[in-house]
Amino acid sequence: MNRDAQMSKISATSSLLLRILLGPVLLLQGMHVRRTTPKLPEAHGARNGVQGKGLALRLLIGQQRRLCALLMQRFGVRQVFFTSIPPVHRFPALPQPLRWYLGRGATKFNERLTEWSFHEPHATLVKVEFPSESHYMASDGFHPGRPAYEWWARATAQAILTAGPLAQ
Repeated sequence: MNRDAQMSKISATSSLLLRILLGPVLLLQGMHVRRTTPKLPEAHGARNGVQGKGLALRLLIGQQRRLCALLMQRFGVRQVFFTSIPPVHRFPALPQPLRWYLGRGATKFNERLTEWSFHEPHATLVKVEFPSESHYMASDGFHPGRPAYEWWARATAQAILTAGPLAQ
């Protein structure tokens, strides 16, 4: 077994061990956060979704891949821009170790999206460096606030404009 395979196996084993050991704490913290975090008003519009099977990150990256292919095939899009997800490890409404655990998942997702988009010529990943000041968070401490969404939109728009007319 090569070194990368060994490291991957060790990482998977330690991740499983952490989930087993921290599972009860994470569950209780998650329930507490859900119960005590202020509820923001719902966005307008219909809700729908699909639950898949398999590893969560693989499913999410697979969905990005399918979305990219659909946009190019059905709508003639030449370049698809994806953005990194916010730094969950800094969300103040989440207690430790839940904040660390969810942040770790967000970081892994961003890493996988970076790897995939690097090899996909029609996908561009916009890595948004979110400011850490508290006013960038919504009042619930769990969602990005309006200033963060404005920052996110400006960073994405700049990446699209920088890419030039072939991507638009």
